[in-house]
Amino acid sequence: LLAEACDELGLELHAWATYDLKKDATLDSCIKSFESADLILLRPSSEPIWDEVAEAVNKIGSERDVPIISFGRDSTYWTLSNVSLKVVATVNAYHVYGGSENAKNMLKYVGKEVLGLDLEFDPPIENLWQGIYHPDTDRAFKDVDEYLKWYKPAKRHMIGLLFFRTYWINGDLEIVD
Repeated sequence: LLAEACDELGLELHAWATYDLKKDATLDSCIKSFESADLILLRPSSEPIWDEVAEAVNKIGSERDVPIISFGRDSTYWTLSNVSLKVVATVNAYHVYGGSENAKNMLKYVGKEVLGLDLEFDPPIENLWQGIYHPDTDRAFKDVDEYLKWYKPAKRHMIGLLFFRTYWINGDLEIVD
């Protein structure tokens, strides 16, 4: 979603998955990209490789006045940030609520609040944490009654699948469909 949002907004993105950083050449490329970045956006995990990334980010942050936003589930990594806690918490809210609109608005928010760009953004949109999805509609339903009002089943029996929210919120539903 972040890559799509960057494409739509005309922003250049260099992104790496944690599992790819375990390869020395990829880690080196990642760290090298920090040297010319206008902004460093991190979502660390508990993988040991993040110790090396943190060290590089701290070094670059002290050498250059580049904004660093580190967010995610483990708030201890938020201390890698050199922007206000309000900015980090807001970026985290965009991420937690998820979805393409939140990804796009997160980038606009950071652009305006951190980089001083002339951008308009919407606050984080709270998406459903659970609900009922059907591939024939572009919305999710909050409860069974709401769903049945829309669906009006012709048969008495239905089959439901449980799946992770991230599939729905990220639009990655091919396997579900």
